[in-house]
Amino acid sequence: MNYYLGLDVGGTSVKCGIIDESGNIMFDRIFSYNAQSYADKDTIISNFSAIFKDLAGKISDPEINIKAIGLAFPGPFDYAGGISFIRGIGKYDSIYNINLREEFFHSIREDEYLSSLMDKEPEIIFMHDIAAFALGEIFYGKGIGYNRIIHLCIGTGAGSAFSIDHRLVGTGEGVPENGWIYNTNFKSSIIDDYISARGLANIAAQYFKDSQDGRKLYNKAIKQDEAALLVFKEFGRDLYEAFTPFIIGFKADCIILGGEIVKSFKFFGRQIEEFCKAEKVDIRLTHNTSKSTLMGLYRSLSRGQ
Repeated sequence: MNYYLGLDVGGTSVKCGIIDESGNIMFDRIFSYNAQSYADKDTIISNFSAIFKDLAGKISDPEINIKAIGLAFPGPFDYAGGISFIRGIGKYDSIYNINLREEFFHSIREDEYLSSLMDKEPEIIFMHDIAAFALGEIFYGKGIGYNRIIHLCIGTGAGSAFSIDHRLVGTGEGVPENGWIYNTNFKSSIIDDYISARGLANIAAQYFKDSQDGRKLYNKAIKQDEAALLVFKEFGRDLYEAFTPFIIGFKADCIILGGEIVKSFKFFGRQIEEFCKAEKVDIRLTHNTSKSTLMGLYRSLSRGQ
């Protein structure tokens, strides 16, 4: 049977899944590995090779054939060429301008065990992590049944994608360049500085003396901590002001929100929820961003999307 390895690559961890040819994530489980993103080039490449090997070793099928490997990376990145341009953030600096596809093919060929499990002509693809997330939602998740979707994943930044009739679009009416809203002017800076983990932390700094992240604020908010509730309310107002022009301009019929912060949506989402209800736009929350990303990689690998 054919299998696909999917890797959702982050700065701290790499979330991985093994997907069979029917599109099922094996063991119904996502595996997490240390990214070692601060290491030198050889260590990072070796780490990815070890991940490939460990994932492959979990498959007990005697007729195993790993057809392809898909990796979702944040930008900047030459996805067609397989070259990382991530630099200056203290993560993956050592693989800047390195052709990762060539490096991975070389490491696979050098490993007799791993190469024996791979297809004779395996494919290795790279995708923007938000594009993969969006594809996964369109075909296997909360996007089923909708035609015009804005996908927003709030984490270290405001990652976004726009889709029409099951295809990602980077131009057109109401679509920012590449489908990316993060660099749109907003208040005194850009959206990315407000609709993100650091944006939330900056608001929290106005209410708390010690640093607060999303998890701490959530734990306080469920206990009805007044300051935490005010932080989320202000964050929700920023989200409303930054995001609603895109909803209107794109004529979206669905908004899909992902990222760790969505579990706190009940504390910050009221304003945008009321707006969307009035505009007859559905808001769907996805609580497993990595699963959607892995399924998006599978879609691209298996269907050539």
